[in-house]
Amino acid sequence: MKESLTILDEYFEQDGFVGVTVPTFINGSMSLADESLEPLYARLNELSARVYVHPTGGGAQSPAINDFWLQWVNGAPIEDAIATLHLLKADIPHKYPNIRFHIAHLGGDLAFLTQRLEDNYEDWGSFEHSPM
Repeated sequence: MKESLTILDEYFEQDGFVGVTVPTFINGSMSLADESLEPLYARLNELSARVYVHPTGGGAQSPAINDFWLQWVNGAPIEDAIATLHLLKADIPHKYPNIRFHIAHLGGDLAFLTQRLEDNYEDWGSFEHSPM
């Protein structure tokens, strides 16, 4: 992680560099909410960085998607939504308010789930803070 933070600082010293792109899953399966990434989020927060989240094309590791070659048709937006929900469940946007997350493909199906997400927050405490 220390090397990653050093490289990050080097890039941010360049004119016009404002953010990074991260995959929806790191190394194919690690969540963006993994605790080992906290130092990265802390530094990105200090830099008021933009973080662009883009799917890996791994079909959210689902045979129902991958066995039918739907990785980019429907897998990509599902990965976008899963990564966003992981970030929300870990309260990353609240812990690091200076980071501006940009989620590919309009966040997948999240636009259609906004009321459901808020209901889960209000009725069952599924999130630390309102997903809205």
